[in-house]
Amino acid sequence: MQDSSKINRHPSDKDHLPSNKDRLSFKPNYFRLFARIFSLVWAGFWMWYGAMSAVEDELPLLGVYHDLAWPGLVFFASAIVPWRWERAGGIILIVVSVLLFIIYPVFWSYLPLDVKLLTLLVLAVPPMVSGILFVIARRK
Repeated sequence: MQDSSKINRHPSDKDHLPSNKDRLSFKPNYFRLFARIFSLVWAGFWMWYGAMSAVEDELPLLGVYHDLAWPGLVFFASAIVPWRWERAGGIILIVVSVLLFIIYPVFWSYLPLDVKLLTLLVLAVPPMVSGILFVIARRK
């Protein structure tokens, strides 16, 4: 025989609803939030920089593609991947950062050291920070 108290329960019974304590215990993952914002600002800045460089140099459409689309879309794609796959995307951002740290000084070796360091600070440090934060956010 069944217990009649369990058969006709109303959906508003407190046993079926999460408690207020459970609702208030939700904490947003600030590592994830900051990593998303930081990586999108980084990618957006370099897309904007490429577009403005192309406009300033009065490049034809192919030149705009070369200055804007190639680096900007690679940066944008590497910033978007972690939104779906945080750990893999974080690792991709870290790899992009390491490659930028290696490639930039080699290709632009004629620039003074202070210019290279400042450019690397803006070019390679943000994806490194975002990548580390995405990997940390995935663990939480």
